[in-house]
Amino acid sequence: MKSTLTFLSLLLGLVFSFEFQAQPKNESELQNNYTDYFKSNRHSVFLHLNKNILLQNENLWFAGYVYDLQTKTPEMETTNLEVSVFNANGKFIESLTLYTFQGKASGYLPLTKKDYKPGKYFIRASTAYIENLNEDLSFKSEFQIINDSKRKQPEGNLTYDLQLLPEGGHLVQEVRNTVGVKLIDQHGLGVEFEEGHVLDNDLDTISKFRSNRFGHASFNIQPDENSTYSVKIYLNNGEVVEKTLQDPNRSGIVMRTTLKQDDLQISLLTNENSLPVIKDEKFYLGISQDGNIKNLVFKFPNNKKEAIFNFSKDSLYRGINRITLFNKEFQPILERLVFNDHGLKLDHLSTGSVKKINDSIQIEIKGIKDETARLSISTLPQKTEAYSPDHSIISAFLLKPYLKGNIENGDYYFSDEHSARRRNYDLDLLLLTQGWSKYPWSQVLTFKRDRTIGKNKGFDLEGEIFSKTRPGDKVFIRNEKSGLFEIIDVEDNNRFSIKNLFIEDSTQISVGLLRNRNGKMKKPSISVQIFPQKERTRLDAEQIQPSLKPVPVLSIPKNFITDNEVLDTVNLKASKRSEKKKDFLNAPTSSALSNYIEINETIASSNYYITDLIEKNFFRVRRTPANIEIWSQTPFTFRDDLGPSPVIFLNGVRMGQDLSFLYNLRTSEVKSIYLNRSAAAGYGGNYEGGGVIKIKTKTGASRFNNTNNSTLTLIANNGYQPYKEFYAPKYNSYNNSLFENYGVIDWEPDMVIAADSNKIHSIYNTLQDSIILYIEGITQSGKLISEKIEVKIN
Repeated sequence: MKSTLTFLSLLLGLVFSFEFQAQPKNESELQNNYTDYFKSNRHSVFLHLNKNILLQNENLWFAGYVYDLQTKTPEMETTNLEVSVFNANGKFIESLTLYTFQGKASGYLPLTKKDYKPGKYFIRASTAYIENLNEDLSFKSEFQIINDSKRKQPEGNLTYDLQLLPEGGHLVQEVRNTVGVKLIDQHGLGVEFEEGHVLDNDLDTISKFRSNRFGHASFNIQPDENSTYSVKIYLNNGEVVEKTLQDPNRSGIVMRTTLKQDDLQISLLTNENSLPVIKDEKFYLGISQDGNIKNLVFKFPNNKKEAIFNFSKDSLYRGINRITLFNKEFQPILERLVFNDHGLKLDHLSTGSVKKINDSIQIEIKGIKDETARLSISTLPQKTEAYSPDHSIISAFLLKPYLKGNIENGDYYFSDEHSARRRNYDLDLLLLTQGWSKYPWSQVLTFKRDRTIGKNKGFDLEGEIFSKTRPGDKVFIRNEKSGLFEIIDVEDNNRFSIKNLFIEDSTQISVGLLRNRNGKMKKPSISVQIFPQKERTRLDAEQIQPSLKPVPVLSIPKNFITDNEVLDTVNLKASKRSEKKKDFLNAPTSSALSNYIEINETIASSNYYITDLIEKNFFRVRRTPANIEIWSQTPFTFRDDLGPSPVIFLNGVRMGQDLSFLYNLRTSEVKSIYLNRSAAAGYGGNYEGGGVIKIKTKTGASRFNNTNNSTLTLIANNGYQPYKEFYAPKYNSYNNSLFENYGVIDWEPDMVIAADSNKIHSIYNTLQDSIILYIEGITQSGKLISEKIEVKIN
């Protein structure tokens, strides 16, 4: 026979229809299940666009941020940020991969006329790790390309969705309930209204309310047993929207939360009908966030219809707190999200001097005390209407990862342009009308970990050789652009692979088969793939809700923006002497124990392998079946002694213990080598005083003499987007309203300001009296920065 509490749970009408097959049996199991669900460090992403509304012939520039939700710091492991673009209907257009370092990336989107006609588009950022989670922690933003086309016909009448949402999830008779109100249109955007009425059976108004700018409101009601209630909304355009309030439960519990200046009050209220049922029954009040959970076990006081708890804000989690009431069987009954602003990791920037120098303006940006900050800065005219993101970095990381529904204008809740009291009130209304958290308890409490979700670091190359191979044969792989140079074993099944490659998209990869017997290279018959491969996805209907307001009809001159792009200047002049000096000075030390050698034909002919040359310079080399071992031979070691190992660099990259790439590296393939046996020459945490060897290989066709016919050249079908420096469009005028409203002045994707330092932000002088800096960023310790700073030029 079911317990009375189970019966009460049924009366409450649980929000989720649980089918727990292995629900927690005790408090410890509840905590362990919850913690295990979030065990892998979860991260979220944010894209800072240089603007949302673009003119034709402009490109879209953006900076990406990856944030560890548990440590509240930049996510340090992920190196691949996947960015995809979709049209207004959610159809895939293209994707690219950005190289991410210490939680930061930058990229751009060339908006060619062929693929990007005037209209609305969506850009989405994610990672392979996020794509493997049950919840969507990706980031999506809308941008629009405009021209001077004729005004489109209006879409027709708006339709409305009025939602009435009891706090905690349930409405109970004879108890004072709080009900959230949410009015949205067919696009999912909030509809503001001046007047709302709560009506009883006789259609008499028992209370009135009004919404905020997002169509959110609330009212209190204590429903009678035999009454029905409805809500009528009077819109500013004269329309009326009505909805009947759900019938209250005869028995049950309701939750009411009150955020005060220093604490949070949670009130659990019930009625006379429920007292016999809940008498002596045990409840669990959980406060949780990102794998951390605090539980409070309690019973309702004898013959009392309320249980009230007060928590100081410094005992809560920073940001979103998930408050859940569980019954004794650990089924969630009620839930409410609240936001705790105590101790938030936020910081602010300011500007200093502003100077005009020739055709540029130099703006001093003051750094943060004791913190190094990484920033992205969009510089636009003061009158701009082209920048209207739905999220700042703060709302993207402190709100978006926890809410199921759409957050309209999330940056508003953290903007200093509005009073903190108003923003906090509106934020609480947002959470009241959002309902339950993004993470369903039905998944969390029954979760069984069957695998570890990895995080992408670079790309993996996998291949298969179809021609005949012999034992000991190896595969040579070279990517000139990235400096990749690898010699790897061929597996028994004629397959080969390399993991964690850092290569650029659409660059050449040379592959050759090295014969073990004679060291000669042969062009193989192979197939090669690079993973992860690009995927063509599509946005669901709920993901393509527009957020940008319609742009008024504009008159855009035909040649207002030119197509010309300023190309990077490349200086190809160099001298052997300067290169030699540069390589020599880059060595850790210079002493009598060091030698710098530029390889010429004489040296190459007398030292077939580079290891032969290394041995002649007082290093010991030993070949094993699987590796090369090298030791330093100092004046204080005997011939048979094994000294410490040197630190070895190949093309500026420090090698690990695997030196097998030296097996067949011919001296003729090397441009220069620097050897230093001094115990003071090395560096690094595991350095043993064995000196340094720096090898620099030849580039291009000279990398291998007469081997063009011995390697197969492939084009990488996947890789990182090449870095490109921002260039401002060329406008034919800077003193008209079109540029002032929709033009762009500058974009800085990755400014680093050291702790307690200032940085100069230099921009082109477009003769504006005032400009706006839109700044997003993060510090090393995870403090979030979002600023809108107006700078007066004259």
